[in-house]
Amino acid sequence: MWTNFKLVDLRKYLLRLVAVILYQAAFLTAENLPSKTYNVLIPTPFTGGEEELAMRLEIASKNLGWKGKAFLFRNDWSLAHPVKFVFDENQIGYTSLSQLFKNFDSDFIISLYPRKYSHKKIPNYLAMTRSHDENIRIHGKKLLQYDGYLCVPQKMDSFVSFLDQHGKKRDIIEWVPSCLKSEYKPLEPKKLFYCGVNWDLLRKSKPYHDCLRMLDETGLMDVYGTEGMKNWHLKSYKGELPYDGKSVTNAIKEAGVVLVLHSQEHLDYEVITPRIFEAAAAGSVIISDRHGFVTREFKDAVLYIDIDKDNKLPSDEMFRQIYTHLIWVLEHPVEAEKLARKAHSIFSAKFTLEDQLERLGRLHEKLQKELKNCL
Repeated sequence: MWTNFKLVDLRKYLLRLVAVILYQAAFLTAENLPSKTYNVLIPTPFTGGEEELAMRLEIASKNLGWKGKAFLFRNDWSLAHPVKFVFDENQIGYTSLSQLFKNFDSDFIISLYPRKYSHKKIPNYLAMTRSHDENIRIHGKKLLQYDGYLCVPQKMDSFVSFLDQHGKKRDIIEWVPSCLKSEYKPLEPKKLFYCGVNWDLLRKSKPYHDCLRMLDETGLMDVYGTEGMKNWHLKSYKGELPYDGKSVTNAIKEAGVVLVLHSQEHLDYEVITPRIFEAAAAGSVIISDRHGFVTREFKDAVLYIDIDKDNKLPSDEMFRQIYTHLIWVLEHPVEAEKLARKAHSIFSAKFTLEDQLERLGRLHEKLQKELKNCL
């Protein structure tokens, strides 16, 4: 009887041990294993927002212990074309694309814009920041040359169908043009930060223009942007912020409250811009229109402008809502700080560039293993 009891206990112990081992094996999948380190090239054809994003990706890669190199190019991957690094640094050995490919032992490329690609030996992943329909309309089959895709997470059906129609594998990860990891530090809300190019019909329309003029008259606004914004003759216009990876964040921290407005394309296709992430990463209070991604992901951590079905408001009503939110923030700093802290927590948990690069690293590793298995 004693022997039977011990055998029963031993069986239970072995069963529990097997269960623990199986659980740990399930947990330590490729999705959860620590990422390898990679050397990454990050080309961008444009200065401005794309250059800022390339710069952030280079910094994020270095934060992970990777090597990243962001650079500008003008032509369609002419190997003799000289390169210009986003960060000013010694370019010895990297005076052309050919030398860059030869001397920088790159594991893969993150392209920020579809361009003719002529270096087939290096896997190339395309980061898509516009709506999928617009990318297909503008770039067509040029999109098929990439090894994988970093896609905004919503309304991907048309792009998936496009890949299927051309027999292209669906090697996709969700991503957003976000920011670097940051430590949360409470800010003192002082003014409303707004920065934009206002290139689209919606944000340069008369209602939006008039609303910004009314906000400008309050003396509670800091406006930044390109020459287009300068031509609006706002007293609160403070010039164009340099694309250096830190000036936008510093200006947001100085103001403490951020106004986020999206274009019609952003609203219709739920394409997201960096502004919501810049605001959350800096620890500011956020006032935003009801963009589907923002309402779904940030929920009640953001103060919203209630827009109608056409995504527009009369200028005086738009002004009233924004100004009411702003005054509430200034008069209730303790409650407002809780919103900022919550938005930062959501950003840190789901949307940092470092985390997104690690997901791309895992996709790259998976694709390389599949390639080896096919050889």
